Amino acid sequence: MNKNLDTLINLAQTLSMYSSERVKETAMIKLKSKAHEYGYSYSYFEKNGVWVPYSELETYEKYELHETRIKTNNLVLNQTEADSTKQLTCPNCSTIFEPKLKSQVYCKPACKVAYNNSKKRKNES
Repeated sequence: MNKNLDTLINLAQTLSMYSSERVKETAMIKLKSKAHEYGYSYSYFEKNGVWVPYSELETYEKYELHETRIKTNNLVLNQTEADSTKQLTCPNCSTIFEPKLKSQVYCKPACKVAYNNSKKRKNES
């Protein structure tokens, strides 16, 4: 392992040992300046817990973005699959159906019209 990287790891580990906020703040400033001096991104370390040289930062961020997109796409696919297996009962004809849209309540448009017409008749009487 790189000597500079060892120094950064040791400085980061000692940060957790300090109890005084002022001492921690001073040590953090020292850690940030050493990281910059050695060419490592402190902000990436703070966010992800990994020391990455500035020269490789763009590659890591692109990979992270790619991983995030994959996770998001999988989440959307899983959510869509879960929604499509959901079954509803039509309030008009009591038929059990799988909605094609999240907002779908009736099994077919004719049932929606019939249900609303029957509600209007009840309100008029």
